[in-house]
Amino acid sequence: MRILLPASNYKPQIWSKSRGVFVDSQEFDILEQPHFKNSKDKGGELYSDYMMFIDYDLEPNEVGFLKIVQTDKPHDFNASKVETPRNTGTNLEIVGFTDTNEALFKLTNRDSDFQ
Repeated sequence: MRILLPASNYKPQIWSKSRGVFVDSQEFDILEQPHFKNSKDKGGELYSDYMMFIDYDLEPNEVGFLKIVQTDKPHDFNASKVETPRNTGTNLEIVGFTDTNEALFKLTNRDSDFQ
């Protein structure tokens, strides 16, 4: 299941049929999604929204309840549950914007001397 969030300071709670209460779910992650503001006078400003992914299994004909709760602190993006490659030597960065608000990128690969 995925849910669009305005900020990263949320967590899911799932209804426990056996206990009769909502319990915190540990089976989720939040990804930041940066976007360019779609306006010529913004100069390529970025804004972010967030997508929460929740691992939530349901059987056929089963109803489940999920509650999204706002928290005091933002999501810890460094505590990712997915193993990602480290230090691959490839880097993509935004170096600026043209007069027509097109993004200029710089791609660097240290293994092939590509820039």
